[in-house]
Amino acid sequence: MRDLNIPFVRNPGGNFVSAYNYWEDGIGPKDLRPVRLNLAWHTSDANQVGVHEVQDWYDTVGTQMMLAINLGSRDLDDARNFVEYVNGPTGSHWGDLRAKNGREEPFNYRLWCLGNEMDGPWQIGHETADEYGRLANEVAKTLRAFDKGLELIVCGSSNADMKTYPEWERIV
Repeated sequence: MRDLNIPFVRNPGGNFVSAYNYWEDGIGPKDLRPVRLNLAWHTSDANQVGVHEVQDWYDTVGTQMMLAINLGSRDLDDARNFVEYVNGPTGSHWGDLRAKNGREEPFNYRLWCLGNEMDGPWQIGHETADEYGRLANEVAKTLRAFDKGLELIVCGSSNADMKTYPEWERIV
């Protein structure tokens, strides 16, 4: 992987993100992490690989993390708390929890995907372009209040065969 010189890898990827309590379930002692069913892939996940473990792998292969925020089954507050956990200073609830989990300094992740394939009727939390655009805008305003330098990426159409393509992009 290091030889490929990949600048960014998204985490988590795919439909998995839309029903995943990624950062909360994947932090702290591994033996205390919950096993949850993943509705997108119909599997169980023991949450043994969370943001701290993935960062260790990224450091090994020489890439940077692009994080995906669950906007399928989660909301604005969850997105804000996630960003504060990974990028916030100590002295705040989420920054102190990150430090307690082994990382004193913020991760300082810059790239954030706002959901995944939200136009797809197969997606947990599927939304219309208007609904998704409104939510993505509110999440973006909140995250930019935390850090104006974050780069935020909205969902485009899942593919060109979608009935809503390319209208989805125009509306969002």
